[in-house]
Amino acid sequence: MRDLTSRREFRSLLKLQTQILESMVEGVSVYDSTGIIVYTNSAEDQMFGYEARELIGKHVTIQNTYSPEENKKIVHKVIDQLKKKGYWSGEFNNKKKDGTKFATFARITSIEIGGQKHWVCVQEDVSERKQIENQKDEFVGVATHELKTPVTSIKAYTQILKNRFQKKGDKASTDLLSKMDAQLDKLITLISDLLDVTKIEAGKMSFNLENFNFNALVGELIEELQRTTTRHTIEIKGKAPKKVYGDRDRTGQVLTNLISNAIKYSPYSDKINVMISQDSKGVTLCVQDYGVGVPKKKQERVFERFYRVSGPKEDTYPGLGLGLYISSEIVKRQGGRIWVESTKGKGSTFCFSLPIKPRHIKQQKIQLLKVI
Repeated sequence: MRDLTSRREFRSLLKLQTQILESMVEGVSVYDSTGIIVYTNSAEDQMFGYEARELIGKHVTIQNTYSPEENKKIVHKVIDQLKKKGYWSGEFNNKKKDGTKFATFARITSIEIGGQKHWVCVQEDVSERKQIENQKDEFVGVATHELKTPVTSIKAYTQILKNRFQKKGDKASTDLLSKMDAQLDKLITLISDLLDVTKIEAGKMSFNLENFNFNALVGELIEELQRTTTRHTIEIKGKAPKKVYGDRDRTGQVLTNLISNAIKYSPYSDKINVMISQDSKGVTLCVQDYGVGVPKKKQERVFERFYRVSGPKEDTYPGLGLGLYISSEIVKRQGGRIWVESTKGKGSTFCFSLPIKPRHIKQQKIQLLKVI
C-alpha cells in the first residue's frame, strides 16, 4: 500500500511539474551531457518553429548559428562558469526551422537525472529588445558626433575671450572663463566617451599599431595629470626595459582614465602609486589608490558598460560608468587583459597588461556571446 501511494504521489508531482513547464512563456529545453535534447516545452517549440518530436534526440547545435569551433568555445565558457557559480547566463545567436536568425537570452543550470548530468536551458527571444538597443546606440552616435563640433567651437571662443580679458587685467572675467573652460573640458570628455562606446559596439574602433616607449608615455601622462590635482602626489615605481607593441594614444587613454579615477575616488588621501613591471611576455601597469574601494561582489562588474558602483559614498561622484568599459575594450583589443583588486574603505588597485610582441588586434566586433 505504501508503495502504491508513493507511486501515485510521484505521478501527481510529475504531472504538476509538466503543467508548470508547459505554462511557462519562456522556452525550456533539457539536454544530456553530450548535447542531445531530451525535452522541450511548448514555448521552446514555438520559439524555434519545430515540433517537439523534431527536436528531441537531435543535438542542441541544431538551434544555433555557430560553427563547430565556436560551439566548443561556448561549451567551455558555460562549463567553466557552471563550476564557479552554478549557473550560466548570456546571449545566444539562434535560428528557427525556416532559417530565420534571432537572439535569445538564456540561463543554463546543471541537474542530475537518473544519476546522469543534464543541462536545463531557459531562454527568451530578445531580438526586438536588441533592435531597440541598436537604434538607441545609433542615435547616441549621431547625437554625440553632431555635438562635438559646436562644443569644440565654444571652447575655442572661450579661450580667445579668456586671453583678451587676461591681457586687460580683468581677473574676475578671466576666472569665470577659466571655470567655463574647465566645464567644457568635462563635456568634451563625456562626448568623446560616448563616441568611443558607439565605435566599440559597431566594431569600428581603429588602432594605430607600433612599438612605442612605454616609460616615456607613462612619464608624459603623469606629468600632465599631476597638474590637475594639488592634493595627490602621483609616484612612479618600476619601469619597462623594452618597448610595447600597441596603440600609444589608446594606451594613454587607459592610463589617463585609471589615474583620473584614482584621484576622483580617493578625495581624503594624498598619494597615488603607479607601478610598472615587465616579464618575457609583456608589461603590466597598476594604479593604486587609498580611497573608497570597491566591494568584492561588485568588482567583476566594474568594466561593464554604464555600470557604476552604487552606495552612499559612491553616488556622490559624477560619471556615466563608461571610462572603465572603454579602457577594458581598448586593452582586450590589443591582446592584453585588465583587472582590479580592492578592499572596501581601503582603496583599489587597477591593473592592465599588454604584450611586448605583436599580436592580432581585433579591429572588428567579434562577439560569440555576452556573459552576464
